[in-house]
Amino acid sequence: MANSKKKLSMAAIKKQDKQFDERYEVEINGYVLEIDQTFRPTKIQGLISELAQKFEETKVQDTNILDIFTPYMILLMIKNFTSLDIPDKLDDQLKTLDFLVDNDFLVPIYESLPIAEVNKVYAEMEAATDRINDNINELKQSVNGLTLENREMLGLD
Repeated sequence: MANSKKKLSMAAIKKQDKQFDERYEVEINGYVLEIDQTFRPTKIQGLISELAQKFEETKVQDTNILDIFTPYMILLMIKNFTSLDIPDKLDDQLKTLDFLVDNDFLVPIYESLPIAEVNKVYAEMEAATDRINDNINELKQSVNGLTLENREMLGLD
């Protein structure tokens, strides 16, 4: 009996990786847009990293990214998974977001994204949030387990 299992090779991995290069076209308000058929996991991770970075940037600016979280997440999905060029700088992204909303492009583009892939983005976002919360809880437990000397000087007794 011959072994029917395939040997893993870089050629096989590269062949499988081509799934992430497949795109389809949609028409949005009379314009053609290309959308990734399958979202590359490393792009999803990059999206989450960019969101965290921009959140940090807004702490020193007058903008609170949490106030516009949903549309901003959609903008990042458009940036990472469509052919539309979205700028990297936060101020420019926020202007672009306004253009997309004001000209009725944001929602139609979002509705054209493959729902299963969008769900992967949200699932990864939830997993990242869970990991952050776990790390915070571990840190709290570590801090609570510390023995402090001179507790009375710190007003803890």
